[in-house]
Amino acid sequence: PNDEYGGKGVIIGWETPQDAWDAALQDALSNPSVVQERAVIAYEDFPTMDVEGKLVISQRLVDCDPFLFRGHSVTGCLTRLSSVTLLNVTAGGGSIVPVFVVEPK
Repeated sequence: PNDEYGGKGVIIGWETPQDAWDAALQDALSNPSVVQERAVIAYEDFPTMDVEGKLVISQRLVDCDPFLFRGHSVTGCLTRLSSVTLLNVTAGGGSIVPVFVVEPK
């Protein structure tokens, strides 16, 4: 869909059975939709707290979206980490983490 939020209606093609994917593509042809090519996102190691409160290093997908104003400088980023493919905080699939611009580019 092209007008939802919070991950609602998002279908991860490579995680979807072929018949469901085919149906989603047919639906996208007749309804306003956004269909995107897969962009492979790398897993990175991050410190996290486990359920017992111990610090562990775990793999997370990283989505880093820089704030670029007037094409001149990056002043910050919205960065999300997730252990699942749908990197969406509202859908419960991610968390927002702090990012610091140490040296502006």
